[in-house]
Amino acid sequence: NGSSSSAATATAAFGSRSSSFIVRREKKWRSMMERGGELPIKKNKKVKKRARKGVPDSMRGVAWAKLGNVPYRMNVKHAGLYKELVRETSGSGFDDDGTINSVASTRETIERDIHRTFPSHHLFYSSGD
Repeated sequence: NGSSSSAATATAAFGSRSSSFIVRREKKWRSMMERGGELPIKKNKKVKKRARKGVPDSMRGVAWAKLGNVPYRMNVKHAGLYKELVRETSGSGFDDDGTINSVASTRETIERDIHRTFPSHHLFYSSGD
């Protein structure tokens, strides 16, 4: 079921902690994330304390987006910036230093750096590697 796989993932993140401890921590984070609005980490002692203890793997994407107030930054403060950056990099062109910038070269650079940065991460290798 979903909670046992979630607990297994969280066990890897929190080491030898019991699965009930991990599930409780996930429930606390999930409850905080379901509340509307921003979660200002600097102004909220409970959020700050929980972040220092560690964000469960299953909640990291949601938590950091909310803690960083990403929806506001994307839709209000920097509206359209993401689309503009995608448009700029969707075709060939030249960077400021005169080098060719293309989707293919960008992809190659990312793939090369992923393997250097995460040399044994299971998500970046097939079972035959």
